Amino acid sequence: MDILSRIKAGQPIAAQEFFDFITSKVLEQGRPSILETNDEEGGTRVVCVYRGESGAKCAAGHVIPDAWYREKLEGRAVDGVLEREPRLEASLGPCLSLLLDLQEAHDNSYRGARINKASFAEEFIRRAIRVANAYNLNHAFEV
Repeated sequence: MDILSRIKAGQPIAAQEFFDFITSKVLEQGRPSILETNDEEGGTRVVCVYRGESGAKCAAGHVIPDAWYREKLEGRAVDGVLEREPRLEASLGPCLSLLLDLQEAHDNSYRGARINKASFAEEFIRRAIRVANAYNLNHAFEV
């Protein structure tokens, strides 16, 4: 049974498997899940979204089953999504803090890549390694 099916069924997922799933999905798409909008001053505002253009998803977006996703979840932090979708919170259980840290890695990688003149993937890998180390998880990333 795949991870999304297990989330929908409320079955537990080991932290290592959870980490591997999310990082592989984010790196597979190779770009952040963002939405560019015009701000009030005529500039561009970039926000991370759970479901972006061309099927892109953020870290948390990859573990929200399609049947549970609703557009009104956008614009909310992960904890706000969990309040609106209690089945997700119950299903993720011990992986919640790991999800929050991977979501932060995703969101900050877009900005970090621009500052550090790196690709999104390079920046995400750097941040994912820090998350893996904080949770004593294995990773196969090359730096």
